[in-house]
Amino acid sequence: IHNKYKLQGLNIASISIDDTKSNWEKALGQEKMIWPQFLVDKDKIDEVKQQYNFSSIPLVEFTDKLGNEIARFIGYYEENKVKYETTILKFIK
Repeated sequence: IHNKYKLQGLNIASISIDDTKSNWEKALGQEKMIWPQFLVDKDKIDEVKQQYNFSSIPLVEFTDKLGNEIARFIGYYEENKVKYETTILKFIK
């Protein structure tokens, strides 16, 4: 999805709540995600969960150019890829 839509303005950032940096770094090496990656400080994880109102991962949130949420998906389901693209196509110009 990133490669398909990045030239049309899609930006992706991954924010991890792994509680150990080494696990996060290992996942980065395995997943090879080429967009920006961030790790929440261990002592801020509960605050981030509360701020973004989620209890499961992954949380995929789509926002407009102003940062307003337009769609969110919690958990991983293969069929969500179609839903992601449907959401993207509504907003990409």
